[in-house]
Amino acid sequence: YESKIYIGSIRNDWCSPSLPIREESLIETMGQQQEEYKMVIPLRLSLTTFVSGTNYKEQGWEIAAINYPRISATIEEINEFMLLLGRRLLTDFYQHRITIVNPEEIIMLTEEEDRHRDE
Repeated sequence: YESKIYIGSIRNDWCSPSLPIREESLIETMGQQQEEYKMVIPLRLSLTTFVSGTNYKEQGWEIAAINYPRISATIEEINEFMLLLGRRLLTDFYQHRITIVNPEEIIMLTEEEDRHRDE
């Protein structure tokens, strides 16, 4: 089983726009979320490029929960963890949207949804 999060590589913070998301910061946030969850879900971090036609190209990250080394997590626990991590990445790195992809569904988290959740 594999679940993936896709995130861009630029912080969209109005105070400091266009700053890149550093790999070290991303790894630190991922590790903190792993330790806060009821078990550590193993993750793989890879650079990726988003392409849409000839006029759009953006660097980004793919974060995959790969269940290796094998742990006793259920599919539901992996999905729950990835949703928690996705929401944290959305806010901590000031993203407009983050996508979570697993074999059953594609989930788009947006900054608007996150703002409404806090109200």
